[in-house]
Amino acid sequence: MLNQRYQQAIKLIEQRAYQQAHQCLLEILSKDRSYADAYYLMAVIAAEHGNFAKAISIAERALGFEQKVEYMVFIAKLFVQIHDHVNAKAWADKALSSDEKDDAGDSKITGSMLDNLGVVYSQVGQHLLATRVFERAIASSKTKDVPAQLHTNLASSYKFCGDFDGAKRHYKLALEKDARCYVALWSLASLGDLPSEQQVKLLTSIVESDEQALGETCLTSVPKHSINDKLHIAHSLARYHEKHERFDVAYDLLTKVKAAKKQQLGYQFEQDLALFDALIERFTNKGRPKTSAVPLNQKSAFGPNGPASINGSEAIFIVGMPRTGTTVVERLLSQPENITSAGEMQHFSIMLKKMSKTPTSALLDLDVISATENIDWHRLGQGYLESTRAITGQTPRFIDKMPLNFLYVGFILSALPNAKIVWLDRTLEDTMVSNFRQLFAIDFPFYHYSYDLTDIHRYYQAHHKLGKIWLERFPNNFYQLDYQAFVEDPDGQGKLLYEFIGEPWRDDYLSLSGNASPVATASATQVRDKISNKSVGFWHHYGNQVEAAIKSAY
Repeated sequence: MLNQRYQQAIKLIEQRAYQQAHQCLLEILSKDRSYADAYYLMAVIAAEHGNFAKAISIAERALGFEQKVEYMVFIAKLFVQIHDHVNAKAWADKALSSDEKDDAGDSKITGSMLDNLGVVYSQVGQHLLATRVFERAIASSKTKDVPAQLHTNLASSYKFCGDFDGAKRHYKLALEKDARCYVALWSLASLGDLPSEQQVKLLTSIVESDEQALGETCLTSVPKHSINDKLHIAHSLARYHEKHERFDVAYDLLTKVKAAKKQQLGYQFEQDLALFDALIERFTNKGRPKTSAVPLNQKSAFGPNGPASINGSEAIFIVGMPRTGTTVVERLLSQPENITSAGEMQHFSIMLKKMSKTPTSALLDLDVISATENIDWHRLGQGYLESTRAITGQTPRFIDKMPLNFLYVGFILSALPNAKIVWLDRTLEDTMVSNFRQLFAIDFPFYHYSYDLTDIHRYYQAHHKLGKIWLERFPNNFYQLDYQAFVEDPDGQGKLLYEFIGEPWRDDYLSLSGNASPVATASATQVRDKISNKSVGFWHHYGNQVEAAIKSAY
């Protein structure tokens, strides 16, 4: 009887009839308070409503009655949702170590569970471990009917870890499973594996089709191509046309789809400009926020890997607009054994948002900036360091390479007064084109400016204006590195860079090929090569469009 009610609850959840499902589960628990699966489904319902803390509490209660790996995987995913990467990794580790065999001798961890664990490890920056878990997920499939998404997940991990052949193989397998897996199509193009001529014709017709007309003429069983689908297709086609030196064709394809995406988002550059202006006012008219007086030798007890300096000297930040050389500089600075590359982390922005206690959903807005008047900077610095410990703490220093931490420089140096921040500065024209050609995380608000060449130009100018404020306010902590000067003279610029972060220089650091740490950015392929100036001046291929965008900005 209880099992029947449980199955009914599952069906109701699938139908999104959560209230009825909840009543079913309450009925089960009224008859059996130890029915673990009922607690688990209640946790699922809480998570569906965005109440992740409550979901974690209920799922942990289910574990008190039955130690199921499924529950542990679910809890790990929930901790990722609340950006607690330390606990997310701990629960993922526990799930893997709790693997048991059923009566037939097979693992109780299913391929789906392993896929979810791989995603958790990837999201907390453990890309090598994620790769092994995704491989195991595929190997565990008895029917060999591996979902396209699993192939894509493994391919992405291979790419981050530098196995480009493995990445291409699994992106192609994903497309074989699902011809509409356009994420895999774009990923292949970014790895240099471009669409065939036959594919180009079909894909071009999709991009150029009118969305409304397509919906009217297609069978209802065939889903329309979304704007996001078309974004992935258009970027793939653009790489194809660039290879054949048809830059005008590439630009027209990108412009058509990006304009539609910008309209869908309702983005106006003035939204970003207001943020830049508010930050400038915060750190000029009102001055630098007061920091807690922290003795240089004071330590905190945070982190599973031992004490962490709360004066911030262990943290090195690399910032700037995307596609300006931040990744190659990260590779250079992570060469010493005492520096860990932690990748692009949102930990600081999330911690600041949490401590601002503002009700809005945006990580950074005018309300958050205003609320920083009341921030406990010492506590923020401690909390930030603690939150990174899923990947940091193994070495005395680490690199946080989230380019858009540029907006948080003043707050970072208030919370971590001895942190070092490197600002990558690239020429206007090359920055405009490199941002326009790149497909960033779709719908991530910080990248909304990238859908229009004129908006990119305006964003660049506002970015530079704020950069000059940071240089003026924090001359000992904030370092401007010219990208072109760096690639033209990596030895000379590298020495100056190492002097700034306070580490001894070695000539062999310029050989990046020996740096095997994962790279989870759009530059994953380029930075495996030696430092080169080959991308300098690429904007000339789009010279007419760039000049027109600059003129229209005024």
